Amino acid sequence: MYKVRSKFLFSLLTISYLCLLIGCFNKGANSKKLYFEPPERLIKDYTGMVEGEEVDWVWLKLGFRLRSYPSITIKPFKNLTSIDDQNISERLYQGLLTWFEENDVILSDDGDAICEGSVVELKLERDFINKINPFYEKIDDLFLEVELVLREKITHDTVCKIIHGAMGSEVDIIVEQVLADLIRYFGSHK
Repeated sequence: MYKVRSKFLFSLLTISYLCLLIGCFNKGANSKKLYFEPPERLIKDYTGMVEGEEVDWVWLKLGFRLRSYPSITIKPFKNLTSIDDQNISERLYQGLLTWFEENDVILSDDGDAICEGSVVELKLERDFINKINPFYEKIDDLFLEVELVLREKITHDTVCKIIHGAMGSEVDIIVEQVLADLIRYFGSHK
């Protein structure tokens, strides 16, 4: 009986020791974060944003008009997603530049207001099942969402925050839809 107990105790201690030893060797093996970190965004505070007519969500400082600022600086759009955006950021930036120039808004590197934009959500590929399905009909399953912030240069006060997105069956369609809606919105607030 004593031999059985000693073998059992030896086996138990050996297994415990091996478990502890394995735990020590695997100590730095987990490289994933142990907490949730939200994705990077341009807008840090969503307080006061409401649904807009031309855009999804908007917040304006009381009395905001584009003509209140003699010149505006438009910074190139950033891509804050991990997906290659296929020059979507550049197309949105160039589209806004063109609209501002056509509407006699003075663009300057040292403007009175600074407009920053970024692509924050992007889905440019269909699911695997939809790619191989011969009966798949194109639906609105591609997605683009942008955020814009307009700040005064001197005070750094935010005067306008916009979140807008579009869904469509082709990349060109969603880019043109987002750009058209942003232009329509800026046009109504000249």
